[in-house]
Amino acid sequence: GFYFDAHKIKRVLSKSLFRGRMQLIKTKGIEVVIDGAHNPQKMSALIQSLKMYYPGKKFVFMIAFKRGKDYLDILRYVVPIADSVIVTTFFNQTKYQGMSVIAENTEVIVKTLKQLNYSNYVVCEDNREAITKLLSQSGVKVVTGSLYLLSDIYPSLVSI
Repeated sequence: GFYFDAHKIKRVLSKSLFRGRMQLIKTKGIEVVIDGAHNPQKMSALIQSLKMYYPGKKFVFMIAFKRGKDYLDILRYVVPIADSVIVTTFFNQTKYQGMSVIAENTEVIVKTLKQLNYSNYVVCEDNREAITKLLSQSGVKVVTGSLYLLSDIYPSLVSI
């Protein structure tokens, strides 16, 4: 007995936005793709989308992860298309939704990049400094690795 209008559903979904999922932001006239891809499956989907929307382009990634993620499998998707990587962190939140959210140490991420024989990276512990560095690079700019990172930098990105 449940009725729904497929046309209306398609129209609503076509106008829907999930902030932080393949979202394009323009800051200082510069386009930045943000996506909170935080596991291998989501990173694979992000990389496929980037290749589709930006064929033949160079990519500059700004990344940070929540502690305990599968960095090796996640970064296996990033490394082949990354022109450069900016490794950063985010504000460690405690008592957030009843749990502690800790950013992974940048040294652990760097160690994983080295394990993948990737060397074109820089470390910026301050993610606002990392944004400045990202915006100064040439290529498609991508911020990813954690929705917590996105929530930490989003106000800075949309206000510059």
